[in-house]
Amino acid sequence: MKIRASKSQAIKLVSENASEYLEFFRDFQAYDGGWLIWPEKLHILKRNLKLDNYVTLYSDQKLIDGSLMLFLMGRDGLKEWGKELSLLSPEDQQSKIEILAKETIEDDFAWVDDALGKWPETPEEEIKSNEQFDLLDEDTKKQLIERWQFLFLHILSSIHNFFSIMVNGESMTSLVPKAINGDIEAFFKSVKIDRNLLSLHPYFIERYQHAQTNGHKDFLKRLAPYQATPQLIGRIRYPGLYIVFAMLETLRWLDDLTHSEILDICDAAGLDRWQNRIEDVNSVTKQLKRYRRYQKTSGLSMH
Repeated sequence: MKIRASKSQAIKLVSENASEYLEFFRDFQAYDGGWLIWPEKLHILKRNLKLDNYVTLYSDQKLIDGSLMLFLMGRDGLKEWGKELSLLSPEDQQSKIEILAKETIEDDFAWVDDALGKWPETPEEEIKSNEQFDLLDEDTKKQLIERWQFLFLHILSSIHNFFSIMVNGESMTSLVPKAINGDIEAFFKSVKIDRNLLSLHPYFIERYQHAQTNGHKDFLKRLAPYQATPQLIGRIRYPGLYIVFAMLETLRWLDDLTHSEILDICDAAGLDRWQNRIEDVNSVTKQLKRYRRYQKTSGLSMH
């Protein structure tokens, strides 16, 4: 059986968050010709919180999910929760996961501000936050930094995962393992979405350096366009629908919902049918088939 959030929980999560991811996508799509440009604050975060290893989370969706769990529970809490889960039957595991999902969905996360401090929005707030942080003991500082690291590891890897599904028709957690197993096209597609792989991921660093050192001209020639082309360039006709597909697939519910239910999610998420080219159930059916075809062939983009 599949261990996952309940159907109603998955629908609620996607309905409430799809529009935010769509706006995020459109911001990047409209910026500088389609290049996926990180805001300067995100670069600073990556450096200060030492988040370079976020690219290694692409190896398995469980690692991305685990980062969120570590943020929510902490190391000790997650270890204890996992121990309790392992002693249960599959049916009771499902029940326990659904309870956790329900609590997470309904949580207003006010505790985050209390425990970790509110994220500063202005230079003045940042100065005040740094001063308050400096007053803490070293052990508390370490714990707070670690929790922030887990949160942003999850965010960075999840964002690129969704972008990859929209642009490539396949997630980074699918492409990167294929690339590591020798799939050259998966290697190229992964790099197209996240250039940091070539400088941060051990396998990609080694493969790229090997090609350069040994004069693999064909490999380097084929790789070059993926490095030089904006990640989000092209006419993505159904961005809202693809975001919904991506989120449902991550939650492992995409194959188990009717196309009418998916259309209802789009409506609940506030995705305008005509603006997002989601006219009716037939549109959902047609695009889901196309989406699956690209995943199976791994040969074409979704532009």
